[in-house]
Amino acid sequence: MNKSIYRAVGEDEYVEIMETKQFSFMNKEDFYTHILEIREVLSDPKATQCTCPKTACEWHGKCKECVAFHRHYKNHIPTCLQPIIDEKINALAGIAEMTTQKKPYTPEEYWHYVKERDDEQAKNDLIDTRD
Repeated sequence: MNKSIYRAVGEDEYVEIMETKQFSFMNKEDFYTHILEIREVLSDPKATQCTCPKTACEWHGKCKECVAFHRHYKNHIPTCLQPIIDEKINALAGIAEMTTQKKPYTPEEYWHYVKERDDEQAKNDLIDTRD
């Protein structure tokens, strides 16, 4: 099955990431060619930019940390990866004659509140060190 996969790099802008391939049916040379294609894609700075729409999030642009804490809690996947999973789950739900529903995002004001509380704590810590 050959299918192009796209990743958002900006509003309504996508780049082709790779073709899905059956690795178990690839020979070594095809696999090597595939790795070269991936390296080429990753050499483009647009392909490695954070695409998460949650710009107020503390981990926006810190993709490694974001993925690490999502792996730790195991309660959901990062927002940037959800479209990939959504597409597959929607296809599966369609086969079962079911529908899916998106969970609302955490309100941006909550992230602003976290920043305010962090700033307060930093100010209190500064006062405590002066005493």
